[in-house]
Amino acid sequence: CLALILLAGPVTEAWLGSGFEDAERVVVFLAAATVAAALGRTGTLMLQGVGRARPTAWMALFEAILNVTLAVVLAHVVGLSGVALATLIAAAAANFGLAIPYAFGVSPGLLLRSLAQAHTLPVVSGLAVGWLVLRGDPDGIAPVLASGAAVVAAYVLVFAFTGLERDERAVLRARWRLLARRASG
Repeated sequence: CLALILLAGPVTEAWLGSGFEDAERVVVFLAAATVAAALGRTGTLMLQGVGRARPTAWMALFEAILNVTLAVVLAHVVGLSGVALATLIAAAAANFGLAIPYAFGVSPGLLLRSLAQAHTLPVVSGLAVGWLVLRGDPDGIAPVLASGAAVVAAYVLVFAFTGLERDERAVLRARWRLLARRASG
């Protein structure tokens, strides 16, 4: 999602052509909303798996009501991007404010601190690569895809060294070796 957020302009240009510059903000808001939803999804699935579907249903209802309410208000104030912003706000509120604390017993502050500790350097490296890539003004689908791959690669490489514990890195290396052996035949 970081690559999509950074490259929203070139992506919409390559995908839709010119004249859709307003869609860039929509892409950014919806990609960020996807991050918020993904972070809360594990907890809601765990709750459903142990038979606690009712709380997750209430959380989903809260998110839907907040999303629709904000979408109506923000559509009038901001326009189309306001609807996407409403989706981001509702997803963040439901997942960071309800799902994660309820499922894991973790305060939103502790969660955000933990996420920042693991992901700040990878995000900064992805942003730096994204900034460099955007200076080259990627135009067309292949250059935009290559640019996105460069952002993702920078994030993953830095995360592998700064966001993972030593034993997590060992498991990752073992899986890479296994995949390499299978690929080589």
